[in-house]
Amino acid sequence: LRLIIIPGLIVGAVVYTLLAVGLLERYRRMAAPIGGAAGLAAGNVGSLLGDWWTLDSGYPALFPAIFIALLGACFSALFEERQLRIPAFLVRLMITMLTAVWLTSPGEEGIPITPAVILFVISLVNWELLRSVYWRAFGCVAPILLAVIWGGTAALVLVAAHSARFSDIATLIAVALLGPGLAGLIFRRDQSSLMAAPAVGLAGLMLDARLNTFSEVPDSAFYLTAMAPWGLLLLLIPGLRNSKLRWQRTAAIAGILIPCLIAVALALSQESLSFETEW
Repeated sequence: LRLIIIPGLIVGAVVYTLLAVGLLERYRRMAAPIGGAAGLAAGNVGSLLGDWWTLDSGYPALFPAIFIALLGACFSALFEERQLRIPAFLVRLMITMLTAVWLTSPGEEGIPITPAVILFVISLVNWELLRSVYWRAFGCVAPILLAVIWGGTAALVLVAAHSARFSDIATLIAVALLGPGLAGLIFRRDQSSLMAAPAVGLAGLMLDARLNTFSEVPDSAFYLTAMAPWGLLLLLIPGLRNSKLRWQRTAAIAGILIPCLIAVALALSQESLSFETEW
């Protein structure tokens, strides 16, 4: 708690607040991803959960990949601010492609294509759904809800998989959302670009953990957790998309929560929670 949550929350909230106040209006959408990166870095300083930089593939590259995703989110936000939607999407496309290859654990013959493509698709769909339909449904409370539901689920599944280290990383990614998210309740500005961190980070973490933990937790629990935002596809159904906001929010919560609950149930059906295990 002292090494991860408190520093991450405080630094993320303070950096976001300073940028939200100090930046020119057209640059303020960059405040959220920069605040998220600051919170992630602050939590990693004391805990040293991951490498700051590495050219290795797989889970050692998780923190550099998240930082690059947040940097890409800044550029995407700048394009969006100028109504340049296609260049903004191309930035997100290239970032998810790069990070998917980087985060895929290498096999005997280098980076295997199929797992990299799977992670790319999962990360890209996560990012697009979270920054659009999810953000429209919840606005400034979106990062907080996502940190609690998705981040909490990832942490629980990884504890069940006997990896306290990976569970702490999932917690830190959630904290990177919570810092700017809590400060955002005051300013009520667009923080949709912050969704890059969990879209890339939690998806990459879960798929790498599937290969690098040793437990009876089924693969389906890791995949369900990584793909939890796909439940937001419900909001693309015409009837729901045009419904009242409370129904959209109900569908969004259910869409994310149901796969998360199933993932936790699958994990706990095979393993018990052990907070003393370190991978």
